[in-house]
Amino acid sequence: MKKKVCATATKDDLLELGTAMKADLLELGTAMKADLSNFSEEVKSEFKSVRAEMSTKADLSNFREEVKSEFKSVRAEMASGHGRLALQIERQQNDARASEGRLMHKMSALNSQVVDRLEFFTGRMETIWRESRTLPHVIDEQGKKLGDHEVRIKSLEGRTL
Repeated sequence: MKKKVCATATKDDLLELGTAMKADLLELGTAMKADLSNFSEEVKSEFKSVRAEMSTKADLSNFREEVKSEFKSVRAEMASGHGRLALQIERQQNDARASEGRLMHKMSALNSQVVDRLEFFTGRMETIWRESRTLPHVIDEQGKKLGDHEVRIKSLEGRTL
């Protein structure tokens, strides 16, 4: 391996190098200050968002409690509504039973009327049937009597003449 030989630096070279290094260090310091400033702003921003998030969590917790309270009140209203509904259903059932009783009474009265009419009709039909069975015999007997009567009248008329 060969050794590299560097040229010797002169005083001006060293001064120039020192000046360049100072400028680089100043530039580096400025850049670092800017970076720290940006970092500081970022950290502050993060803290603000964390604080906002924490207040949002508190808000969410409050909202959650409000929702729970609302659900409890809705449940209470529904429970009272169920009670009122049960009372209304019971009233309706009682009304239906009363209506059923009235209808049964009316139907019984109508049934009684129908039975009475049917009994009357049946009695009338029996009478007509008996008459239809007996009437021909009665008419025949009456016809015989009438025939005998005519004969007697003629004989009586003949005697008186």
